[in-house]
Amino acid sequence: MKPILTIAIPTWNRAAYLEKNLIQLSSELKNIKEGLVEILVSDNFSTDGTESSVQKIKNKHSLPLKYIKNEKNLGWGLNFFQCFNFSKGKYVLILGDDDLLYDDALGYLVEKLLNTNYGVVSIRPYGFNDDFRLEYPGRSKSREKVYKDDSKFLLDINSIMRMISSSIINKEIINDFDTTKINPGNFAHLHLIFTALLKAKENLFLDKFLVATMRNNSSNYDFYEIFVVEYWSLLDSYIPKGLKKETIKKMQNDMLFTYYPYYALKERMSNNQEGKETIKYFKVFHNSLLFKVWLAPTLKWPKVLAVFWGAMTTFVGRTYNGELLRGISFLWKSVIKAKFK
Repeated sequence: MKPILTIAIPTWNRAAYLEKNLIQLSSELKNIKEGLVEILVSDNFSTDGTESSVQKIKNKHSLPLKYIKNEKNLGWGLNFFQCFNFSKGKYVLILGDDDLLYDDALGYLVEKLLNTNYGVVSIRPYGFNDDFRLEYPGRSKSREKVYKDDSKFLLDINSIMRMISSSIINKEIINDFDTTKINPGNFAHLHLIFTALLKAKENLFLDKFLVATMRNNSSNYDFYEIFVVEYWSLLDSYIPKGLKKETIKKMQNDMLFTYYPYYALKERMSNNQEGKETIKYFKVFHNSLLFKVWLAPTLKWPKVLAVFWGAMTTFVGRTYNGELLRGISFLWKSVIKAKFK
C-alpha cells in the first residue's frame, strides 16, 4: 500500500533534537493504520552519532523508518530535495529535525489528506523554547479553508510559509519536478510550494496549531540577504510560471507592515549605529511609500526615536497579524505560569 503521507526529516549533527522528534512521531503513529504514514530521515553526513541514535529509536519504538546517510554533506538545500525525491507518499511533509508534531496532529492530518488532491496543505506552526506542550498557544477552534484561487491562498499563508514544517506538498501533482535543474538556495521548500499550488485546482489551509518549531535554533545567517534579497528574487522568478505580480506586491506590503518591523527594531536595539547600511537590502521597496513611512524610520532615525518607532510598528503589525495574543499566551505559559507551578 502506498503511504498517504511521508514525513521526511533532513538532519545534520542534531541527534538530540532528532531523538525527541522521532519519539514524538512514534507516539503519534500508535493510532494510525499501518502503512498510511512513512517516516524518512536523510542524514547529511552527521558526525555526532546520529546514525546510532536513529537505530536506537527505531528498534525501541518499532518505528517504520527509512534511514539514508549521505557519503558527504550535500548542503541544506540539496538534502532537502533528496528528502522529497526519496519520499513514497502521495503527500510529503518535510519536517525540521528540531520541530515536533503536536499531540494528535498526525491523526488529524491523515484524516484530512485521505481521498483528496490538494496541491499544498498549509498548517499553522507555533514557536517554543523548552516545553512544546507547556508553551502550546491553546486549542482554538480549528478553521479549515479550501482555496480555488492560488493568490488568496498565498496571501493567507504568507506569514508562515517560510517555515519548512508548515507545508505539505502533493508529490503526485508535481511528479515531473526535476530538482537537478533548480538551485535550492535557502528556500528549497518554496520551489515545491509554488510549483504545486500553481498546478493544483485546490489548496487547503488548516488554521490550527499542529507543529511546534524551536525558537532561535538556526545557524548564523544574514537575515536581510536571505529574507529580503533572496526571498523576493525567488518569488519574481515564478512570475513567468503563473505567480501574479499584484499578488507579490500584496505579499510585500503585508511583510513590510507585520514582519520586518520586529527585525529592524532588534537590529537598532543591539546597535548604536544607524541602520542606513541595511536599507540597501530593501532596494525592491525603494519606491514604496509604506516602506518609507513605516519601516525606514526605524533604520534611519537616531537610536532613541528609532527604537520607539520600531516598538510601535512591531506592536501594531503583530496585533494586526494576530500574533499579539499568541505572544501573551507564550509569556503566561512559559514564564509566569512555569515560575509559580
